[in-house]
Amino acid sequence: MFAQSDTVQYGKLEVKVIDAKTKKPIEYAMVTIENDSFKKSHCSDSNGLFILDKVTFGIYNIYSSFTGYSKMKLQNVCINKDSITYLKFEMIYSGKNSCMHCDLKLPLKVFIKPDEPTQQNLNNKQIMRMPF
Repeated sequence: MFAQSDTVQYGKLEVKVIDAKTKKPIEYAMVTIENDSFKKSHCSDSNGLFILDKVTFGIYNIYSSFTGYSKMKLQNVCINKDSITYLKFEMIYSGKNSCMHCDLKLPLKVFIKPDEPTQQNLNNKQIMRMPF
């Protein structure tokens, strides 16, 4: 029973996501690693890092996206046994407001101004006039 777990060997993936112009890390960028049998997505941390331990060795596609930036994709990235694969995504700001998970373009609207309360009691007429 224990012999089987010793035969599977893993690598580690470290991805750094930064703004191509400012070279500053992008926090909360969505990073996805996938192949035919595995898919994992997670957000980068405050340093722009996405770290994934215990990745089964093999070939993967890796994506990065964040609202306002052009999506990036690296294909056929090799994760080797007992080693760390380092990648850097230098994302280009596109200025477009888009959903990070799809190609929908979203209008930029600010519903709450800094000086307004964040909780209000609304009647039916006010709710019906809300811009959704």
